[in-house]
Amino acid sequence: MRPPEPSGARTVPDGVRIEILRDPGRLAALAPAWRALEAAAGASVFQSHGWISAWWHGGAAGAGFRLHLALAWNGGALLGVLPLVIRRHHGIRVLEWAAKDCTDYCDALLAPGRQHLVAPLWQAARRGGGFDIAYLSHLHPDGVLAREGGARLGLRPSRRSVASSSLALGAWRDGAAFQRSLGTGEQKNCRRRRRVLEREGPVRFREVRGAERAPVLEALWRMKREGMRDAGAASPLFGDDGAMLRSLAAALEARGCLRLFALEAGDRLVAVTLSIEEGRRLLDFACAYDRAFHRGSPGILCLVDEVCWAIEHGYAEVDFLCGDEAYKNRFASAHRRLGAMVHVRTPLGLAAAMLDSCGPLLARLRARAAAPFRSATSLPGALKA
Repeated sequence: MRPPEPSGARTVPDGVRIEILRDPGRLAALAPAWRALEAAAGASVFQSHGWISAWWHGGAAGAGFRLHLALAWNGGALLGVLPLVIRRHHGIRVLEWAAKDCTDYCDALLAPGRQHLVAPLWQAARRGGGFDIAYLSHLHPDGVLAREGGARLGLRPSRRSVASSSLALGAWRDGAAFQRSLGTGEQKNCRRRRRVLEREGPVRFREVRGAERAPVLEALWRMKREGMRDAGAASPLFGDDGAMLRSLAAALEARGCLRLFALEAGDRLVAVTLSIEEGRRLLDFACAYDRAFHRGSPGILCLVDEVCWAIEHGYAEVDFLCGDEAYKNRFASAHRRLGAMVHVRTPLGLAAAMLDSCGPLLARLRARAAAPFRSATSLPGALKA
């Protein structure tokens, strides 16, 4: 198979050709070679061609992103990909992972035995220019970029990191054993929650398949939007009309790794979880519940039932992915910090990096400035709004 004609390609000493792809029209043509690389590398869905393409066509193409994919070729074989894009953020051109806002674990994709290609790939991306600062986040400690080390690549660690957690399932022979292993208080809470939901009718957890998936996905999007609105939060995945979620779900379905779970009370859908199957692991990608049933904590019940389902279907782990929500800390058996690396290219990028490094200090100063006001309002007789 011949690769698409490269633009600005460079050859490194071992005969591998490195190029930067900026033309969105060539993204589809990369699919066969990229998928062959995925199969050889045992790649995560997050580094797959289907995932990056779904993100691009799901809304990123019209949101100001520019492709900056670094590719390593050996003849017609694709040996490595740094899936990068450039976008403007507050006037600063930032080089970052493609689909970063929808991806929990970001990394390079390399053929087996080709880890050394990460350096020429990154050098080509850096020489390609067009950005002020590179910010490569969500780096799993076992990933390629983290193992290779940022210092060798001219990247420095960022102060920013995110939490990730998971639950290993090997300790339980079935779902009932898992539920019995929960603390006495948690077991009582689960029974109480089910009783609350049972006022609507029998409570049922099930996997959603086929034509039913579309309306359940729509319900997930609606529930999540309502929850984010109430919390004053925002997310690129749920900030549009649902096009991005539908696009990514379609990519997962085409890959055969979409798992969609519903918790129902009577004829009401009260919670939904969209998970990704990767081997014997389930990745909990998106979860939401109907706020009208918050007293029954349907989201927690859906998680417990999903863990039971996973045990009984032979999975080894449920990965809760990124986020430090309290329920993840309660159920997880492993916790990780996902780091980030930064490269400054222009004076504007340097100014942005310096301002970001002052973030903790500015937060402390704001807290200190607000302290006298908080103390005054707590005094007897203080004026109240």
